[in-house]
Amino acid sequence: MTPLHSDPISDELPSGLVRPQPTTNHQGCLFRISLADALFRLRVSPDDLRRWYERGWLSFGEGLTEEFDEFDDPRVFEIQVVRDIVRSGLTDVQIENLLAELPKPFAFDPTRLAFSFRYGWVCVEPPVEIPEPSDVSDVIEQNIDDWIAECDEETLEGLQARVADALRDLRGKRASQSP
Repeated sequence: MTPLHSDPISDELPSGLVRPQPTTNHQGCLFRISLADALFRLRVSPDDLRRWYERGWLSFGEGLTEEFDEFDDPRVFEIQVVRDIVRSGLTDVQIENLLAELPKPFAFDPTRLAFSFRYGWVCVEPPVEIPEPSDVSDVIEQNIDDWIAECDEETLEGLQARVADALRDLRGKRASQSP
């Protein structure tokens, strides 16, 4: 099958977007719910689950007796992803074409998964928050310590030259301002 997004530009994703990878590892939690309760909360019927499994859209099917983790269970993610696509109003053929581009199982965090007409399936990466330094001198000290530990003479010599230039300029301004 030919990918829906065959634009050569589409292989390079902009910052903040990554190709989706299924969530398979998760930490179990103490809060467990039955399949019936999970389906009720997701507003999905057992018939929906069976149909989606028969179409190959879910990696698991009916008759499950095990419990689900109430939070962050990959199977719940998988149901949510398929449910949302199915309820978008697309035909089964369109759904199959869309899902053909996703790696199985479709256990993606549905709050981060998106389809881009330019890039295909993507996941939105949360922005990395860099804490603001409380004191600039702490940041300078830390960087200098790192450069010393790395024996980065070139960077330290460049810094030394910049500080010497800044001091020379400052002294020159002071001298020109004094009477």
